[in-house]
Amino acid sequence: MTTSPMTTTENRAVRLLARATGLVTLILLVAGGLVTSKGAGMAVPDWPTSFGYNMFTFPVSAWIGPIAFEHVHRLLGSTVGLLTVALAVTVWRKDPRGWMRALAVVAVVTVIIQGVLGGLRVIHNAQLLAVIHGSFAHGFFALMIAMALSTTRLWEEANASPIPPERAAGLRGLAVTAAALVYGQILLGARLRHFSGSVMLHLLGAVLVVTAVVAARQRIAMASPRSPAARMAFVFQHMIWLQLLLGFIAYFAKMKAPIPEFAPWPAVMLTVAHQVNGALVFATSISTALLVFRATAANLSSEPAAAEPTAGAGA
Repeated sequence: MTTSPMTTTENRAVRLLARATGLVTLILLVAGGLVTSKGAGMAVPDWPTSFGYNMFTFPVSAWIGPIAFEHVHRLLGSTVGLLTVALAVTVWRKDPRGWMRALAVVAVVTVIIQGVLGGLRVIHNAQLLAVIHGSFAHGFFALMIAMALSTTRLWEEANASPIPPERAAGLRGLAVTAAALVYGQILLGARLRHFSGSVMLHLLGAVLVVTAVVAARQRIAMASPRSPAARMAFVFQHMIWLQLLLGFIAYFAKMKAPIPEFAPWPAVMLTVAHQVNGALVFATSISTALLVFRATAANLSSEPAAAEPTAGAGA
């Protein structure tokens, strides 16, 4: 058996950098959620400077109240950008997989766009750009998780244990549909968070997401109950239940504290937890879809070889 590129020690740097970038991105999402929940989006009114200072030399003594939330968010964003560039360089040096190198380039372009979106949101004080910036962040996080997933044993196991073709019909479509509905729900949630409006559309989206996720999880479990895709789908479904619970609690907490600047910390943290768990749900949906594609693609490539003994036996 040929050793996978991701199991060799020379690619340890890729694994570590992919996971580190994903972790810091998750922390950045928490910081971004705090900025929105505390109404600190315009606490620092200029960009790329901070009150005229270079972002990295802005005095710590000025990190007070809402300014601290927004400035730490900017510094974390810069850290994610540097880690993404380092990851891309390492992938191109160490990882021979062409699609992984392409993802590394996409990641660098994406993190640059995300930084510019954040800056334009400040310059123009535009709520619509805040919605786009926040939603785009979820997509970038999912990309980091996908790159990290491709360096794990779970990824190799999905290739080594393909889903039988007679059980694989429709799995890809279900997995992609569930992921697309989750992202649509993220967009609806971001709109609701930044603009006033009815919560009913968001609730309707939740019903659609739950239906798709339960259906996908059941079908994947029936097709291959012990596969990596089935295990990931199990996590996916239970994270959806957690997201529903957080959503209801956060909604009622926000009703009692509608003004962000004066919201008590329990209400703030519940809202941020709902937002960040949404990013984790989307990343898990993408991971489930990728593992399904990996297992079914491996099966298709091995199908002709498996058919030869059968033909010989019947001759």
